[in-house]
This record gives sequence, structure tokens and C-alpha cells, in this order.
Amino acid sequence: MIFETKIWVPQLPVRFDIATQTYSPTFNLNKADSYGKISLMAPLGTPRGEIASNVPSAISKVDPEDYILCIGDMAICATVIALILIRDGTANLLRWNRIKSDYETEIVTTKGIE
Repeated sequence: MIFETKIWVPQLPVRFDIATQTYSPTFNLNKADSYGKISLMAPLGTPRGEIASNVPSAISKVDPEDYILCIGDMAICATVIALILIRDGTANLLRWNRIKSDYETEIVTTKGIE
């Protein structure tokens, strides 16, 4: 199935696996892919400072109908949302609902949350 909408993850938290010498995500995002194609703004294991300095260029790929999945460093997520709000006036968020054990959407505007 091809999705046009993307789910942008500013920073995917990872752990380093000593045995395989690779980074592994600490979150399972399988349920999020029903909203679109998961796209990372930075490769796994990218240092926080590098991600933060690349946010302006990373959001240039975000379309108005795409979603932002806010996990990881909240300062990076806040910066991503703020820059999208400045550019588009709205930002689509995808949030985990613990009670439903599923994701839900939320729209943030320069006037608040819809």
C-alpha cells in the first residue's frame, strides 16, 4: 500500500546493542503506519545537537497534510512544531492514547489546539 501522507519523527529514541553494534528503536511504531509512511528526520543514533541544527532543513520536506509524531527529545519536537506553525499556521500531530492503546490525531494552530 502506498501512502502519500507521511508520519515525521523528529528523533526516534534508540538504544545501542553491543552484540550487533547497531542502534535499535526503543518504540514500536507499527500502529502509527496506518496514518501514513513513517519517515525519520534523522538517521538512528544521530546526536541531539546534529538533529537540532538540521531541523530547519528537515522540515522543508514536511507537507501540510503530514503528521508529526512527538517522541524523543521534546525540545526538538517543540522546535519542529513551532517552525511548521510559522510556515503553515497549522501542524498535524499524532499522539499515543494510553487508554485506547492506539494513536489519535490532533491539529495545533497558532490559536491553540483543535
